[in-house]
Amino acid sequence: DEIIESSVKPSLEINDIKYEIDKTNENENVVELSIYADDFDDNVATLDFHVDYGYDLKPYYTSTRFGEELKVETVGVAAECLSIVEDTGESIYISLINHNNYYLDGEIIKLYFIIPSDAEQGDRYMVEIKYEQGDMLVCGEDSKAHAYLFKFGLFDGGEIYIEDNYGTTITTTTTTSTTSTTTTSTT
Repeated sequence: DEIIESSVKPSLEINDIKYEIDKTNENENVVELSIYADDFDDNVATLDFHVDYGYDLKPYYTSTRFGEELKVETVGVAAECLSIVEDTGESIYISLINHNNYYLDGEIIKLYFIIPSDAEQGDRYMVEIKYEQGDMLVCGEDSKAHAYLFKFGLFDGGEIYIEDNYGTTITTTTTTSTTSTTTTSTT
């Protein structure tokens, strides 16, 4: 397949996380997920993609002097590239425009989601990077990089797993014993 011959083999991935809900906390339980980029060389001019979060999770918004804004943090050089972030209802559209030919690698974006108030231990919520019509990767001379990313480079991940023992205190008792030996020598 011609796509595999791409000189750049970019990939995007969202980390998995185990989360303990604090039922005693009256505030919302907010979880942070990170998006990681790999093998995006300095020829990446534009990167557009969607992050699906489904209907159970809600993106976290913060209050600013301009009103409510979706909380998204860029990491490293991605901060220089973020162009558009838009919540479409069940996905977040992200557009990075790389005017300065930065090499995008490692953690690039942090997203925040509110865990449902009725979440129980063992619940799983998925957040996935998806290709939607119009998403693109423009990568210098390599026209195959776009196809490679959206066919092979979107890795599974982004699972939020609700841990056992949330909102409870676990007490662990450790008992130690010390043995002392005294030696007396007579000359």
